[in-house]
Amino acid sequence: MNSQLTSEQIARIRELIQAVYHEQANPEEMTELRQWIESSREAAWLYAQYMHLFAGLHWDKMHQSAGTSSHDSRTPAGKSPVLGFLGQAFQQGANFFSHGYVLWLLAAMILPGILFLLVILNVVQQTPPTPVAVVSRSRDCAGRLDDRPTTFYPGSNLFSEQTLVIDEGLVEIQFADGARTVLEGPATFVIRGRNAGSLTRGRLAAVVPPEARGFAVETPSARVVDLGTEFGVWVDDRGRVEAHVFGGQIGVTVPTSTDSPGLAALLIKGEAVRIAAADTVGKSPTIVRMPAAAKRFTRSIDLPEPTILFAHHGSADPTTEGWILHYRQYGEGTPEKGKRLAATRAPVGPIEEGGVAAWSFGPLNPERRAFYIIDDDPKQLRAEAQEKGWVLRARVWIGDKGPHPGRESNAPCHFGYRDEEHSWGLWILSDPEGNQYARTTESVFGPFPGSRNQYVDYELRYHPARKNAELFVNGRLMGTFKGAPKRKIDEEEEGHSPLLRFGTYFVPTEVRIAKFEWGILRDAPDVAAKPNNVDQDKK
Repeated sequence: MNSQLTSEQIARIRELIQAVYHEQANPEEMTELRQWIESSREAAWLYAQYMHLFAGLHWDKMHQSAGTSSHDSRTPAGKSPVLGFLGQAFQQGANFFSHGYVLWLLAAMILPGILFLLVILNVVQQTPPTPVAVVSRSRDCAGRLDDRPTTFYPGSNLFSEQTLVIDEGLVEIQFADGARTVLEGPATFVIRGRNAGSLTRGRLAAVVPPEARGFAVETPSARVVDLGTEFGVWVDDRGRVEAHVFGGQIGVTVPTSTDSPGLAALLIKGEAVRIAAADTVGKSPTIVRMPAAAKRFTRSIDLPEPTILFAHHGSADPTTEGWILHYRQYGEGTPEKGKRLAATRAPVGPIEEGGVAAWSFGPLNPERRAFYIIDDDPKQLRAEAQEKGWVLRARVWIGDKGPHPGRESNAPCHFGYRDEEHSWGLWILSDPEGNQYARTTESVFGPFPGSRNQYVDYELRYHPARKNAELFVNGRLMGTFKGAPKRKIDEEEEGHSPLLRFGTYFVPTEVRIAKFEWGILRDAPDVAAKPNNVDQDKK
């Protein structure tokens, strides 16, 4: 109630204040005055003015009392006049605060402020929610997130207890612990944490790596728990549930009551179960076994394939594939096109090990680097890539022999693409355990467990509508970035701006490149820009 008070209401408030001041107010009047103060700013202001007036009256009374005392009596011997005045002031103050209405005033005016401050501090000190999953891919999808119309764009963060309602299309969700699920609409799915979800309608296919073992899917009538596998779950509109195993094994539990764990079944590859009523009496559900039907589930979402325009594959010499070798000390000039490798003394060459063919970069001396570039400047090609999107792929191996780089700028491997405005590059490094991790100009991704002395697949996928690139590592979406301003990189590279490059920098360890590809998404469907008023992340 913040409208202007009438004269009758003001008179009533004054009457209540006077009653409180003279300690004549009953509990009902105290409550009435408190309600006025809490609901009306004008009433609160009026109350504050009266209390200020009362305090002034008491202050004047205290001075009058002090003055009378000084004229009517002498100050006792050995007692300071100042201390005498302070003692009287203290006594008057104590008398003032001894009134019940004063304490009530303090409670009415100060406590709400304290409570408000506590609320603000609580909000400020609250830890922002942490994403537990992310939309990694989507196709022809429409639906709602927590009852808000949403387009499930890749890279959108998902938080615990968020509900996804997919009316049509496909959405791939990547959980923080590593599990990946594909939801096929119509479907309703609730995120339950870093390694769990609840499916109440629709189809779900899950791929669970070893590090995410124990991934669980709750349904209306059963709980499906991964035991190292690939599986599918279907819930129809009546709440009936099916679980199918495509690889590995799962555990299915059907609770019969809140106090009993109920029925349980262990399924292996090629097996499936349907949860159905036991009989017409229907005391409890039963598990009916049947063969798995993998064709009934969409197990992956294929992204559009690019038209590859520049590539290096296997142990082929990159100079025979159109690439130019640069081998130099920092600040030196570069070799002429077509110069023999032996003449440049670059420690590069073919290698095949473990059934994988690659091009090897041997350990480099300090301040040395070796890399290959495409030095063409096809402006039309860059413009087409900017309009339609592009994909860059690399398969990289980094040896664990030799010391690790002393600075992150000394990356064992670097590759990237440059358009007219930005540089889209990745620096690939290894941690003290030998596992690879990736760095962009904006973020660090990884390290990637199990990548020591192993090939790792990297993919950058540029989206023109969103003007950013997604980073996939071994098929898993790691994040997005917007690239670095091209002029900044050009200054570091002494003005040289090749279209593409891959190679190594200054590091005494071996690097192998088994694949490097770049192409344009010429056949990809048009993707609408993300609306500015759609916020995918939970605040």
